[in-house]
Amino acid sequence: MNGMPPTEAPDPSEPPARKRQRTESSYPRRRSVTACNVCRARKSKCDNLRPVCGFCLKVGATCVYEELRTDYSNYDSASLHIIDRLDNLERRMEERFDETLATRTERQTVAPPQDHLPDVSKYPIVESLLEWPIFGTLDLGICGRSLALMHDVEGAPAAADVGQDESPETTSSVHSLPLQDLRTPVESFLLNVHAKNPILDLESYEHAVTTCTSRGFESTAASALVSITCALGLVSAPYTPAGLSASDVPEPCDKSETRTRAEQHMRRGKSALSTQGPSLLVAQCHFFCGVYEMFVLHPVPAWLHFSQASMLLKLHIQARPFSSSGRDASERSLVQRLYWSCMQSECELANELRVRSSGLEDLAFPHAFPKPKVDIESHPETHSREIKSWLFYLSETSMRRLCKQVAWTLFDRAPADWLASITVYQRHADELNQRLQAWMDTLPDDLRIRDLLSESTNELGLHVRSRFLMCRTWIYQPFVYFMVHSPQSALQHHRRDVEPLAYTCLEASIELINDVTYHHRHHGTWYTVRCAFGAALVILAAAQADSFALPWGWQASVKRAMQILELWMGESPNLRASHAILEKLWGPMQT
Repeated sequence: MNGMPPTEAPDPSEPPARKRQRTESSYPRRRSVTACNVCRARKSKCDNLRPVCGFCLKVGATCVYEELRTDYSNYDSASLHIIDRLDNLERRMEERFDETLATRTERQTVAPPQDHLPDVSKYPIVESLLEWPIFGTLDLGICGRSLALMHDVEGAPAAADVGQDESPETTSSVHSLPLQDLRTPVESFLLNVHAKNPILDLESYEHAVTTCTSRGFESTAASALVSITCALGLVSAPYTPAGLSASDVPEPCDKSETRTRAEQHMRRGKSALSTQGPSLLVAQCHFFCGVYEMFVLHPVPAWLHFSQASMLLKLHIQARPFSSSGRDASERSLVQRLYWSCMQSECELANELRVRSSGLEDLAFPHAFPKPKVDIESHPETHSREIKSWLFYLSETSMRRLCKQVAWTLFDRAPADWLASITVYQRHADELNQRLQAWMDTLPDDLRIRDLLSESTNELGLHVRSRFLMCRTWIYQPFVYFMVHSPQSALQHHRRDVEPLAYTCLEASIELINDVTYHHRHHGTWYTVRCAFGAALVILAAAQADSFALPWGWQASVKRAMQILELWMGESPNLRASHAILEKLWGPMQT
């Protein structure tokens, strides 16, 4: 991504006297432009229609005309380059906030009408696939529930409950640790976890770490945060590439000495947390407890923590409106970061579990994106890493919004509606795919994969690619359903238009299964494994129906999905149940 605005051709109708002279070459000057930010970034002609230009209207991009700029004339050119990259990325991905925000802010906020929200039972997750008629013989008894709620609630303890029979001496070993022992998990947390969710105020966090090092762990929220993040640092690790062969993937180790130490830290952190009153720091603690539970594949306890964090933040926002002059800049920035992290984590997991969220997303929140803290005086290496982290954070936020739009547009009604109105969904899919591709085309270079997938070390770029593929399978999923379940007469009438779209879904599903990050433990491991499971279900539905040709290699992809589930199912009862379902579907196809 080019950090400086692209040069525009001069208007031949303007007299020479109006030509600008170059001044202060070390500080590129800002100038008024008529093209919107998206067209400027693409270096293409903008028709300047207001409020949305023609190109942005076509691809569904956010059209922003830059009329006023902050004066950056006192910054050096390197700082301007950094700030411009962040500005361009944010504006390009930012969606226009609800036009009724001003009205809603003046009165008590209410939830959007239910008909504007997709029913959680219809959200495009694996359980909704298992409710397709073609899988009716499985007799799973899902009935609007999730596999996690069916298999995990009574069978999988929360992370803090593991190892309760340990001696007091072992448990007390986390109360005071030498600096070198504490610094290692802290650095691991900052590198492997904070980089993907940069919500902490690092200065305050480092102060808390220093305090714990000198005084030991106390019954304070700050000590709880340090203990919880140390647990995350112990279970996380840098990304290392793995080949596509299952034999290249290491077995996950959930009973190691390191894991035991992590559980000790979690118990200590939760013990301190239980004595604290509501605060933003306590909300951060609950959020990272949820992240830890996702690392160890416990989605139900994770949702409880994300919900608690969201409720605490919701109370804080409602008690102190954003118009209040009592908030300083640091607190406003923290609340923004917490809002997006808590809201996205809770809502995404609530959709997977088929439960309702706390309602944090219903607040009239006046910030379309969190604002990164750009410290132009920081060291270049640290600063570069922080910027890449924010690029990933913002791209994830915008992609989740696009996925939500796909869900609202295509999955708001029962699948039977796809059979009755398939031509309408063709138009929807075309528009959504254009938006998805436009999003992909605007990604910064730091999040693009340049190497072979199996050799790439660009973990953040690989995660972005995985979410792109997942969204693509969602867009074309209705057409597989049509090819599998439509009557013969309708199939003959629409086959020419629908079959290529269904085939595209199968190709995207195979590509999603052949992703290269399934061996790596991270916040989203449970999601990605379920993505492989869902992709395999789509392929098997098409294979059972046998109504159209399947892509080459579909059998190998189903087998790989089973291997991925087998890799992690020892830590998650719902993933074990998912593996059993695939085995049951796959068995008859081998005869």
